[in-house]
Amino acid sequence: MNNCKADCPLCGGVGWISIDVGVDDPDFGKLKRCPNAPKDYWSTGLSSADWNISFDELIPNKETETMRKALTDLLERGKGMLYIYGNFGIGKTHCAKAATIQAVNKGYEARYLRHNQLIDDLRRAYDEDKGQSVYRERLDAYKSLRFLAIDEFGRERMNDFSVNAFSEIYDARYEGAIKGRLMTVIISNYDPETTMDKYMQDRARDRRCSVIELKGISWRRNETK
Repeated sequence: MNNCKADCPLCGGVGWISIDVGVDDPDFGKLKRCPNAPKDYWSTGLSSADWNISFDELIPNKETETMRKALTDLLERGKGMLYIYGNFGIGKTHCAKAATIQAVNKGYEARYLRHNQLIDDLRRAYDEDKGQSVYRERLDAYKSLRFLAIDEFGRERMNDFSVNAFSEIYDARYEGAIKGRLMTVIISNYDPETTMDKYMQDRARDRRCSVIELKGISWRRNETK
């Protein structure tokens, strides 16, 4: 949806605001998405409480700094693929949500969701009239989102439907990243060789993409000591 809420104090309902820079800046005169609009009108996958999440809340350590830098670099480039995996409880989900918020604030149509939510959304398309058409529409939407963060990848065993659906999305997003148009973040507890078939592994390990392994210990365990 292009518009924001009608009484928005920032954009007056237009949905876009001017970038606040000087006249000599190359971005002078350009517009960015109103930060109020996505919360109400875009399907970001974030709850109202999630909008307070930021990188600044992270426990400062090697793992969180690695994630922060990788995600910030991705957003600055505006293209690419990240596969981040490692132990439970080291901030992966927090970082994925924080990056999604930053993507939205940069004016990108962005979404965060868990892998099982993505598959369930696609499967439910067949509950609708003209289910095949609805399925293709949803699949194409996931394939074309400017920023997509998929969490908990590989947590549940995939059947033929989920493998085929995800493979099509991943392949399209890989091509989009290489062509400089799309950003994709995959979050998992397992490496690509565990969660992906050979075809997708080859793309994940492409030198133009990034696979990041994190070896930290859960902060939840540290808190209870």
